Amino acid sequence: MMQAVIQATRKVISKPFDVVLETVNCHHNYVQKERHFGQDALVTRKGAVSAKKGEPGIIPGSMGAKSFIVRGLGNEESFSSCSHGAVRMAFLPCTSDTNTQLS
Repeated sequence: MMQAVIQATRKVISKPFDVVLETVNCHHNYVQKERHFGQDALVTRKGAVSAKKGEPGIIPGSMGAKSFIVRGLGNEESFSSCSHGAVRMAFLPCTSDTNTQLS
């Protein structure tokens, strides 16, 4: 698909240009076997993406907010992870008093 876009663009823009393509394979909410602090570990990333040194990633924005293409810093203290930008909220069970206060 990207090759088709590049070909169509070359037809419109007469000046020659180079294209460097890099795929960003960035999934989240998964478990992966990795090695950290000299030990094998199962790393669960929920609301986070891998951010190994130089690894490309995406921090998506919500509607109306910008998304960012980033490169990992490989910070071992965060298990080479970074937040992918989603917000998680925990709601307490509602009681009849809570419902009255919120409505």
